[in-house]
Amino acid sequence: LRNPWKISIDSNNRLFVGDCGDHRVESVYLLDDLYPTMPYNLGWPVFEGTERRTENSLKFQDTLAPIYEYRHYTGVGRCVIGGLFLDELDVYLFGDVTGILRLLKRQKDGKWHEIHFQDMPVDNMWSFGYDERSNKLFMSGSSSISELTILSEQIKFLPQVTLCGTTIPDGTKNNSGC
Repeated sequence: LRNPWKISIDSNNRLFVGDCGDHRVESVYLLDDLYPTMPYNLGWPVFEGTERRTENSLKFQDTLAPIYEYRHYTGVGRCVIGGLFLDELDVYLFGDVTGILRLLKRQKDGKWHEIHFQDMPVDNMWSFGYDERSNKLFMSGSSSISELTILSEQIKFLPQVTLCGTTIPDGTKNNSGC
């Protein structure tokens, strides 16, 4: 990992990691096994997410690929902020320091898809928290803390995007779900 910016373990003992990229790619990783027999290789510094950065004998298929990534091309002002897996909604909530909130959901094909993207009116998004006793979800910025409300009825109807003809880093085309 380059710079894990918040990690969380869900009720199924899965580890979610928001990894702040270097110049172009922000990534979210999921480690399904907290006690693997072989250590995970997430590719850094050879790969930034799925993008090769340096020449090296390491092959992408020998790394654990991110479950989600997004790119920025300015090289400034973007940093993924890892979040929380919300069991009752079956979604992973995370954001970006610039104030963008995202929800990921695992689909029937086993792949994670962004189902919600929202620009939040915050000074800087820094962290998420969940109070189990009150069942409340919080988001903090550099000078404020906000309570978030995400309704399960909304999750069921959020739009989903299927990408067809996507070129994978190994050069193959992904046409699943097309």
